[in-house]
Amino acid sequence: MVGTCQFRGGTPRNLPTQPARSAYSSSLTSISSMSRSRIAVVGGTAAGPAAAAQAARTDPDADVLLIESSAHVSIGSCSIPAYLRGQIDHASDLVTLTPQELGRTRRIDVRVCTQATRFDAARRHLHLRDVTTGRTYHERVDKLILATGAHAVVPDFVPPAATNVTPMRTLVDAARLRRWVDSGVLGHVVILGGGYVGADVADALAARGVRVTVLEPKGVFVRDIVGGDLSQVLTDAALECRVSLRAERATGVRMQGDRVQAVVTQTGEWVGCDAVVLAVGVQVRTELARSAGVKILDDGTLHVDKGGRTNVPGVWACGDAVAVPSAVTGNPMHRPLAWDAFRTARVVGTNAARRGSARSVRTVDRGVGSRTVWHRGCGNRVAS
Repeated sequence: MVGTCQFRGGTPRNLPTQPARSAYSSSLTSISSMSRSRIAVVGGTAAGPAAAAQAARTDPDADVLLIESSAHVSIGSCSIPAYLRGQIDHASDLVTLTPQELGRTRRIDVRVCTQATRFDAARRHLHLRDVTTGRTYHERVDKLILATGAHAVVPDFVPPAATNVTPMRTLVDAARLRRWVDSGVLGHVVILGGGYVGADVADALAARGVRVTVLEPKGVFVRDIVGGDLSQVLTDAALECRVSLRAERATGVRMQGDRVQAVVTQTGEWVGCDAVVLAVGVQVRTELARSAGVKILDDGTLHVDKGGRTNVPGVWACGDAVAVPSAVTGNPMHRPLAWDAFRTARVVGTNAARRGSARSVRTVDRGVGSRTVWHRGCGNRVAS
């Protein structure tokens, strides 16, 4: 079972099938001494916990607060394809650190099932809402790290009430699709999008004996990410696994009750299916950033410098919410991947927690493989 907010009683690995509904309060005692820096990190999964842990390491005297709206603060998203294949038995095995473990081992005050609704930059008030009880309150913080990430894009033609449509972004999403596969009700699945997520899900479902059709207008997998030649190699491999890849765009759906019966392509053809997986991209979550006055770029990412600072003093951003400057062109590149999330988080966690006038750590893409380095003075050090 996947997604509880009540970790107080029983094992924290016993997780329900529904999204978070109640709040977990860390056993850590909040220290109100004015001499201690108070750093709040908003967002879980990869960037948030990494930034919080790095901040705690950089300034052991700081009070670090980690806010996450769902029940799971730290999960291994890259292992979701293995879970869908059946190589990992339980969704709870994807939970890498529980709130208790983060509190005990990293000295972080973790609050899951808690939504950060806005940030008053002038008063340094972070406004919070307990998603279980609806209680609202605020915390005064000296520094804020935005690791709010991104959410899956849902095409306008997909009805919100469709019960056999799922994105593939969270642990709850993965558990939902795995449950459908295990139940044997999926004869044919249509995947919208042929990027990393679409390719991984197609491979996993094909390995489970499910017939898969991918609608990708470019006609190949991950073309914009790895280039034409390699993307063709990956596409050929997928076709050998009996994945059908069609160079078409979905334009609508045909419903039967509360279920999608068929996906309609740009040519007007109906592609019948038992379920639909949405993998057409992500959209950065900007609500909290906008409330703080953070500048938003044209591509929807948060504007940051090479040290992760936003235009608002005392506010940093990292992970899927930001674009990383390319060392080749200098242009920002948005890649919502775990590698960039971890590296930008460590850079931002270091800079936000530093005291005095020490030179900032910077993050720059180093080309092939998206290697990120830390620049300190005249030398370079690979982020670890």
